[in-house]
Amino acid sequence: MLLVGATSAIVYYFLKKDNKDKLPEQVVANTDSVVKVKDTTAMMPVTKVDTTTNIIITPKTDSNAFKIVIKEFTNKMAAVSFYNKYTNWGHNLVLYSRDSVIYKIAVPIYRPLSDTLHVKDSLRIFYNTKTYVESN
Repeated sequence: MLLVGATSAIVYYFLKKDNKDKLPEQVVANTDSVVKVKDTTAMMPVTKVDTTTNIIITPKTDSNAFKIVIKEFTNKMAAVSFYNKYTNWGHNLVLYSRDSVIYKIAVPIYRPLSDTLHVKDSLRIFYNTKTYVESN
């Protein structure tokens, strides 16, 4: 029981550490000088304005959305039961089906692709199931 609690704390830490207290800065260009302004929205990337052409330049990020499938079911009631059990405990899960035969429960991840293997292995250990990555 202690091992499950410690593992859940570690998984929670790695999934939530990037969202804490980080507000990206936005660079706004005037005709006289460049002023840095703290952005109030957490999801806005750093942007720059080219003063000669007045075009907004947004840098590309290495963050993608993907899902780690933790469990597959052929019975809808079993899938709903598993989903309800873990979402009531506060887990962020998604229940979906591409057809009427297989129901999948997955964890949506919005992290850089370089973290895929680490997150997949952490969830495999936490849920004690075979996990795999599926794109959105």
